[in-house]
Amino acid sequence: MALENGTCTNSADAMDGGGGRQPEEKGEHKCFSLQKFKLYETRSKFYIIGRDKSSTRWRVLKIDRLECSELIIDEDPVTYSPRECCDLLQRIDEGNRATGGLILVTKCYGIVGFIKFLEPYYMILVTKRRQIGTICGHIVYGISESQIITVPHSTVSTNLANSR
Repeated sequence: MALENGTCTNSADAMDGGGGRQPEEKGEHKCFSLQKFKLYETRSKFYIIGRDKSSTRWRVLKIDRLECSELIIDEDPVTYSPRECCDLLQRIDEGNRATGGLILVTKCYGIVGFIKFLEPYYMILVTKRRQIGTICGHIVYGISESQIITVPHSTVSTNLANSR
């Protein structure tokens, strides 16, 4: 796996690794926004990897895929460098090789939200955007395309499916 443009060039999914870094100390944390995201999947989790505009700070959101009736989301408190994020993705991939490894699902610009229809949860992502204007020098985007992704892995049976 190589680092290219601040991100790993191939997909990966392994064990949950924290990279050994500690969350930033109070007073050390600077507020920043995440601009672009990549959604990776393993059999047990989705990993949303977000980066800032300069591609120097990366954050990780983990979404459990083994529970149909609950939405379990864990925000990693660590802010990663590009190299540390790549290392984390490699560890995740290696730890999940027996069940298919870490796979890149899509690139996106944001999470609209989560919705539940009957049983499983679905994640709604912004996959394409267009600039529609500016406000006080800040770019305003409109959603051009979105994608709905089922959260539980296909091997997880739902209560609805079992009731038939």
